[in-house]
Amino acid sequence: MTNDQRRRWVLIMLLLILGYATVLLGYRGRRTPDELQQAMGRVEQVSFEPQGRSRKVILQLRLEGVPYVLSGYLGPESSFPPSRQASLAQQLRTAARVFARFDVDPAASEVVIYQLTADGQELIQLRHSTLQNQIGSLVSFVLLVIFAYAGRKQLFARPMPKPLRHARRPR
Repeated sequence: MTNDQRRRWVLIMLLLILGYATVLLGYRGRRTPDELQQAMGRVEQVSFEPQGRSRKVILQLRLEGVPYVLSGYLGPESSFPPSRQASLAQQLRTAARVFARFDVDPAASEVVIYQLTADGQELIQLRHSTLQNQIGSLVSFVLLVIFAYAGRKQLFARPMPKPLRHARRPR
């Protein structure tokens, strides 16, 4: 396999990944409250998981009577330190009523929280969640267009040829 073929395959794989991210985040960004599933009850289990190099904090939540483990992005670990995680966990455990709007996403094999309310206090806002997904979809789409254009114009395919040292110059 030549270097040009390798570059082409890498570019194709990158475009497929960006296309998938664009479609998935676009789908998540257009969900309305009527299209989401709802659950209300007490918290059975709550935990926090840092993910990735950027140490994103993901809330893992199980409500009574809901067969799924709900997960929601809370932010980077720097803005959501362990002390804040502990106070949120305590608030969720002691809440008499927790309300969640979520979507079962079979493509990503996860259940995504769009809105989370504990005793009337909104902890994860629906509008904020959909806005994050819309922005992510837009960024993925822009990157998709840039890389598709770059691949089409072969900006990354071949280096510029070096000029010959002893070439004759036209007079």
